[in-house]
Amino acid sequence: DRLEGRDEMDLMRDFAIPLPVTVIAELLGVPEERFADFKRWSDAVVQGVSLGGGEGARPPIGAMLEFVRYLEELIEERRAHPADDLVSVLVRDEAGGKLDANELMLFLIVILVAGNETTTNLIGNAIHLLLDRPDDLAAVETDARLVPGLVEESLRYVSPIQMLPRVVTRDTEIAGTKIREGEHVLVLFASANRDSRKYS
Repeated sequence: DRLEGRDEMDLMRDFAIPLPVTVIAELLGVPEERFADFKRWSDAVVQGVSLGGGEGARPPIGAMLEFVRYLEELIEERRAHPADDLVSVLVRDEAGGKLDANELMLFLIVILVAGNETTTNLIGNAIHLLLDRPDDLAAVETDARLVPGLVEESLRYVSPIQMLPRVVTRDTEIAGTKIREGEHVLVLFASANRDSRKYS
């Protein structure tokens, strides 16, 4: 609605960034005035798990702690006054023994971060791919049934997330490199579905 009547927009700033965080915050029952905080907190967590955003950079621990404190308050509020939102459902599951307090907190963090960052990147990547392929763009514009395939192919072709941190559970060796139990590794999978040895 905010874009109606405008002649131009910034796809990322005006749509791809606010859309997922808005949807997730509404699902969780977060008031609209905290949506900007939710985006900032999500970015802080992503930066914290992606090697701190670059050499010499420190992950924004203060923002991450602020996020956890807010979630603790939200959880307590929903314990006292359940509402029609996902946090209330999860609090009820916690009380029923399906989740413990740590699992509940981690689940809320994962929902925000995973849903937010990946969806933003997917939207940007998909539009970028279409702008480089005018025939495909025209096909999707005239046939909305192609959109699910577009989403799947965009996810395959340009993964919204390029790597995952993992902890080694036992001593192993990969391609001649010994990796010890307890060591941290980054699994880089950006080209997994475009491997030139398999796909032409």
